[in-house]
Amino acid sequence: MLFYEVRFGEVSPVSQTVECEKEELLMPYLNSYAAFRENVRRTAIGTKDFSELQKALIQICDNVRDEELPKLGVRLEDKDGETCIKLVDPKELLREKEQKKQAEAAKLAEKQKLERQRQEAQKAKEAQRRVNPADLFTKGPDAGLYSKFDERGVPTHLTNGEEISKKQFKKLEKLYEQQKKSYEQAMNVRG
Repeated sequence: MLFYEVRFGEVSPVSQTVECEKEELLMPYLNSYAAFRENVRRTAIGTKDFSELQKALIQICDNVRDEELPKLGVRLEDKDGETCIKLVDPKELLREKEQKKQAEAAKLAEKQKLERQRQEAQKAKEAQRRVNPADLFTKGPDAGLYSKFDERGVPTHLTNGEEISKKQFKKLEKLYEQQKKSYEQAMNVRG
């Protein structure tokens, strides 16, 4: 940490100018430090639980690093267990902070979108489970593909009148049985 030596004594016009420049340069940093110190003191005095105190102090330090120092053009980085201090244009730090916020917002939006899609897929799956197997091929996406059905509702003919092949009939029958099982499970849960 750097400490600046302040001497009192005779004041000349040149030393007044230097002192004013020094004050203009140092006061933002000193104000930031004073606010940090006051925050730490208030937190240390007001927090009884040690683990809460640790969390609060880390949060205060993070706030200084992420909010206060960038305004002053200071970047703190942890490298190999030590803190590295860099002086950077405050506008660049602000731009980086905005980019980071935008990236986090985009990541959160993507996560929310995926969650909505997952929920919609789950709702669609639940709705599909409640479809009566007798209606499986006459309503919904398969409606209009078939013209004749057996007693259970499994298609036997296409809309053009052509009979369904045995292989295709077996597939449709298997779908019917799966739907019947899902439907019965859904009705048991509901009922």
